[in-house]
Amino acid sequence: MKRLVLVLMVCASPAWTAAAAPGKWELGVDKESAGLALSSANEMPLLECKIGKGVVSVTLHFKREIKVKADGSIKTPMVIASGTVTATVPAEAYLNGNYGGTDVAADIPAKAPVLAAFARTGLLKRTALGEASGDPPTPIAMAARFVRVCGG
Repeated sequence: MKRLVLVLMVCASPAWTAAAAPGKWELGVDKESAGLALSSANEMPLLECKIGKGVVSVTLHFKREIKVKADGSIKTPMVIASGTVTATVPAEAYLNGNYGGTDVAADIPAKAPVLAAFARTGLLKRTALGEASGDPPTPIAMAARFVRVCGG
C-alpha cells in the first residue's frame, strides 16, 4: 500500500512530464519524490524514491498473473543488472489491481553499485519469477539525475 501512495504522488507531481510519446522515458522530480517511467497508457514508475531517504524502489511489471498467498503477495528475489554489475535483492510480488498482471517490487540503496552503473550507462534490467524487463536504455543524463536526486 505504501508503494501505491508513492506511485500516485510521483505521477501527480507537477514536475512530471505529462505529454510524451509512448516508450519515451520520463523523469518526475519534486520536493518529496522522484520517479522514472516509460510513458505508455498504463505505466507506473519503474524506479522511484523519496528524496533524502537514500532508497530506490524498483518495480517490474509483467502481464502474467501469479498465484499469491492469502495476504495478496509472495516473497521472491529480484535480480537488478546494469551491464556486468548485478544485485540480487529481496522483493515482493503482488497482483496489479489497476492494470492486471503482476508487479514485483524491491528496495535497493541509492548508493548500490548497480545504480551507479545505471547512472553511467542508462541500462537497467530487472528479472524476477522468470520474467525480465525489456526496456530501452534510459538517456544517461536522465538516469544520472535520478540516481543523484535519490542519494546515489
